Amino acid sequence: ALHLYGHLLEATGRSVQAADSLERAVRLDPASAHHLACYAQQLIHLDRLDDAETALRKAQEADPSYPLAHHIRGLFYERRGDLDAAVKEWREADTLSKGEPYFNAALAYGLGRTGQAEEARRMLVKMKTQAQSDFVPALSMAQVYLGLDETQEMFDALDRAYQGREAWLPWIRLEPGFYRFDGDRR
Repeated sequence: ALHLYGHLLEATGRSVQAADSLERAVRLDPASAHHLACYAQQLIHLDRLDDAETALRKAQEADPSYPLAHHIRGLFYERRGDLDAAVKEWREADTLSKGEPYFNAALAYGLGRTGQAEEARRMLVKMKTQAQSDFVPALSMAQVYLGLDETQEMFDALDRAYQGREAWLPWIRLEPGFYRFDGDRR
């Protein structure tokens, strides 16, 4: 319950309280890679990177093959300015998740940001093809466009996410790159 409450607090803009709630969840279940990874993500958002690194190390010790922990480690490296290390973690998360759109999008975002636009565009085409038969969040598409520096397409995809009432939209500022648009009213 504390874990979910932490996510609710973040969605309502109460980041410090969210971190406190997630920290309590970790104390109750210190071996949960999921709780540790989510707590680390909140710490990254608050720029408490040393604490986030500790939580990520513990998450990896708890479950080295947990895709979300690798994804959030990628966020950590991105925030530290090491995009190559971020891409490595996002690639691992994508592999471990067997290509779930959420992890696929983060990898494509990172590839776009590191000058590997051709591979990112191939991934975008694959996601669009997958979207014809399966649900692929418009938010995931927006993340790829963000990595490719295609701002208008990113905002168009975000509009589709909003119209589709995508569940993860309230947490967008925790995802790779979107924090750069915190002050943008679009």
